[in-house]
Amino acid sequence: MVKRVKYGHVRVEDTGTVIRLHVGNVYRDLSVSYARILAGIIKNAADRLEQKRKGEENGKED
Repeated sequence: MVKRVKYGHVRVEDTGTVIRLHVGNVYRDLSVSYARILAGIIKNAADRLEQKRKGEENGKED
């Protein structure tokens, strides 16, 4: 079973044997360790952005 996530020109496929990152018309097969590193970087950036937005909302309420 292939799982796909698509956002604009970026797509990630999990075929069960390989994790494939598509950007535009270029793709790369990712190693497990690189996929985990990339996922961690994206998660950390999303967490920082969420905290920043919460801080801005709290500042506006005061």
